[in-house]
Amino acid sequence: MAQLHLSVLLLLLLATIQVALAELQNGRYKIVSAAKSAPPPSPLGINPRGPVSPVITGGIEQVWTVRKLEDGFYVISIEQEGGNYVLKDNDGDIIADILPPSARWRVIKDRGDFYIIELPSNIWPSRAIYLPNSAPGARPQLGINDGVPPPYFLWEFIPAEEMRYKGRGCGQDTFAY
Repeated sequence: MAQLHLSVLLLLLLATIQVALAELQNGRYKIVSAAKSAPPPSPLGINPRGPVSPVITGGIEQVWTVRKLEDGFYVISIEQEGGNYVLKDNDGDIIADILPPSARWRVIKDRGDFYIIELPSNIWPSRAIYLPNSAPGARPQLGINDGVPPPYFLWEFIPAEEMRYKGRGCGQDTFAY
């Protein structure tokens, strides 16, 4: 009986650890599309030239700070001396904006090391960030995730310390993990 009780406790502990590992932790990340292409997509970034910047693949600034709020939602931002650029929706376009309020994103573990970045809604179906193409300078958009996301709805959060610059290739920055 004691052995059965110990086995149940061990299974509960393992389940708790798996749930904790599935949640994205606070930290600094490069955010890269899971879509396979040639050349591979660059990390999401911005070219800050004022209070608002479009989010594009590539960009000068590419390290995002991810902070989980107490209610389980996330704020995603790029820290700058003039203020933090927060990831927001602008009528379906993804922008980074210094002005409040911050968007509250739901980051959902999907498969492997990939996540869906979703803007929840109480009125409409939730929309998720997707990359319509992987050309350099491509702009991510918001679209309805129908439950089985194709690769362009999936994102990898790579700790900034693990991604190092290799140099230029094929007219695009290339990175090594």
